[in-house]
Amino acid sequence: MRKVFLAIIYGLAGLLGQLNAQVSNEALYRSYTLNDKDSNQIGFQFHNTNYFRNTEYFNETEEGRTLFGYHLHPQLFYQVGANVKLIGGVWLRYDFGGNQPFTQVLPTFTLKIQKDLEIGRFSTLFGTLEGGMTHRMLEPLYDINKAIVDPMEYGLQLKFENKKNWFDLWLDWQKFIEPGDFAKERLTGGVHYEYGGDGPLKAYYQGIVYHEAGQIDIDTITPFQILFNHALGLKAEIKSGEHWKYFGEASVMNFNDVTFSGLFPKKRGYGYLLQGGTAFKGNYFSLNYWRGENFVAPAGTSIYQSVSTVDSALYKPTRELVFLRLVNNFPIFNSPVVASLRLEPFIDLATKRMDYSGSVYLVISLDKVFRKRH
Repeated sequence: MRKVFLAIIYGLAGLLGQLNAQVSNEALYRSYTLNDKDSNQIGFQFHNTNYFRNTEYFNETEEGRTLFGYHLHPQLFYQVGANVKLIGGVWLRYDFGGNQPFTQVLPTFTLKIQKDLEIGRFSTLFGTLEGGMTHRMLEPLYDINKAIVDPMEYGLQLKFENKKNWFDLWLDWQKFIEPGDFAKERLTGGVHYEYGGDGPLKAYYQGIVYHEAGQIDIDTITPFQILFNHALGLKAEIKSGEHWKYFGEASVMNFNDVTFSGLFPKKRGYGYLLQGGTAFKGNYFSLNYWRGENFVAPAGTSIYQSVSTVDSALYKPTRELVFLRLVNNFPIFNSPVVASLRLEPFIDLATKRMDYSGSVYLVISLDKVFRKRH
């Protein structure tokens, strides 16, 4: 099975080009825009994600599961002048077959301040963040399943963008505690800086810090944790004709437990990711290789980790995986609905086991300003 699978994906790689690239997640991005013409205007925004994600996993690291349902996110906004926007609403998640009316119901509120200067565009968000896949993080550091199970992030975010630079710094406060609570406060901070703009070569740094601690709790069982993940990477893109492009990426990342929590056999680890493929219009094909040594990332996708979500006592120091990614993003009948279809088989080179996942996303975003008639 291993030889057949590798022959297929290496053959495809030869046809598609000898380059690396990561999965296209643009269909799952969320952002709040400010327009000068909307100054002092009230409006309505609506975002809907319909999802079907099936991970046919039968390995010891991550259990297979099916997520099937939808998100609804209606919001009202008021743009205070040209640079400030207030957005408030409610986010609802419903999984088909669930016992409750909704799996999750969360209030959302965002204060966004944005200013265009000669050196670029600065943005500050307080409240509900432009989070999830919008951070553009690597999958080993940031869980692809967050797009479904945990896309709402709350805290503070700073962003900057110009022709050459893209910067995203955020703090997601996940667990608030009161004095005497039997729980620790929990938060995740992240940063993503990319240099290169529209050029053929880009370099980036990504970092995640996971913090679980506190001074006012009475939890004496859960150990203090401050865990770091860092990544450095390069990616390239070559255009061929009007529609074709070939792209490549190589990144190295690490894990560091600075609190010596004792939860993991090793306090440090590393991993590297090589990705290669091509794109034609909305179609993406890539071949990805991952190798991790004692790699742990609390915010990352489980399949890349040395720790197991199936058995907490199971630990695999070395993880070596090869993925084939087939992704198609396209609008449906020229409507506001965008579809993203994905098929992602992979092989674990240690166990020679082949698993796969398949996903379908249907996303719609509407933005309406209630302008006064003159």
